[in-house]
Amino acid sequence: MLAWPGVASAQLNVVQILQSAVDNPQDPRYAPVEQAIGAYLQGDLQGAMTRLAAARKAAPELPPAAVMLAQIHFGAGRIAAGQQALEQAVTDEPEDPEAYLIFGELALAEQRAAIADTLAQRALLLCEGSTLSEKRLAGIRLNAYGVQLQTSLQRERWKTAEKFARAMLSIDPQSTRARTSLGRALFLQGDLRAAFDTFKLLHEQQAGGLLPEVSMGLLYEELTQRGDPTKRDSARRAMEAALAKAPDDLTVRLVVARWAIDACELDLAQQCVDAAIQLESGSFEALRLAGLLARLQGDPAAAVASLQAAHIRSPVDLPVLTQLVLALADQKTEQKLSLEYGQLALRLASVSEGPPSREATVAWAWALHQAGRPHEAAAALPGALSGPLTGEFAYLAAALLAGQGDNRTAQLLLQPLLAKDACFPHRADAETLSKSLP
Repeated sequence: MLAWPGVASAQLNVVQILQSAVDNPQDPRYAPVEQAIGAYLQGDLQGAMTRLAAARKAAPELPPAAVMLAQIHFGAGRIAAGQQALEQAVTDEPEDPEAYLIFGELALAEQRAAIADTLAQRALLLCEGSTLSEKRLAGIRLNAYGVQLQTSLQRERWKTAEKFARAMLSIDPQSTRARTSLGRALFLQGDLRAAFDTFKLLHEQQAGGLLPEVSMGLLYEELTQRGDPTKRDSARRAMEAALAKAPDDLTVRLVVARWAIDACELDLAQQCVDAAIQLESGSFEALRLAGLLARLQGDPAAAVASLQAAHIRSPVDLPVLTQLVLALADQKTEQKLSLEYGQLALRLASVSEGPPSREATVAWAWALHQAGRPHEAAAALPGALSGPLTGEFAYLAAALLAGQGDNRTAQLLLQPLLAKDACFPHRADAETLSKSLP
């Protein structure tokens, strides 16, 4: 029998399937699960299910066979098949909570918060009085609280989010996700001291984690972006405090540089980028930020040098490649090379979805426009308008649309962009264009 197309055995192993259910997934008693994965990879779905059912019968502490099969499907990227297996799990063992929890996690990923929360509650209810092993129960409760935590954060119910974060920490005191969310929930309730102390403990627990000053600064910036410009000064003071505490910490320098670029604090960004490159000359992130900063400062040649160096270190990083296309397009003498990199970006974008793919398409259309090929640019642009665009990509798309006479759509892109205190290359051009449109 033929193996499933596109499935790599490295994506599927017994540890991934069983790590939340048993202490030692590689115990010989669980060998049938490994055998089931092997059968699955050979395309023998019935053989895989038979082995999973035998494993569950011999070791009742395992999840239901259909749940394990669903996890194998998900590991292979076969989402619809995984959902069908979960439906079978609910039919076969309606009192087992795990299928409901996984359905809740899927709903959360699809932004269906109400359904996700309801399914997590159902899973927790089934845990009450259950005879499942303590290991499985703890894992299910931890993940169900995690779903409820995320839905609370999405709904901006900070007190409720605090409750679920603490529930997660009662099960797993080392949970980075739970402690980070707890700090955020406390901060947004106005309990700044408790939030700082939470982030301080997180930093002590997590080697290489963010300093508490940085975490606080990022949250102050979040409030700034929510419409309270007075919090920008608080963000700046927190970032400066982090630099004073750890001037030779590469992570601090990079995080503060990213914040400073977003906040248009370009002098501070330059100091941090320069320091980061001195600390680690080959740092991909430092080179990426140096390229973006050079573009903001109107120096496309310097931007190209930094972005090319970053691209060499990570050839498949689509955002860096997209920035490189735009930096080259800004130079009249480099438009041929811009088109070459633009084609490479399109090939990378063809295997991805979401904002990076749309941004690559905008960059390609802009490169065509700058190269004097407006009709091809107009033909390429619609592929970028299937979802929202932000920053300079919204401006570039608007400029191209305005050039085609579509002033209404251009203004629809520009208005929300310019309503925010956002820092991006060509912002002045975006403001001028918006004022010129009827």
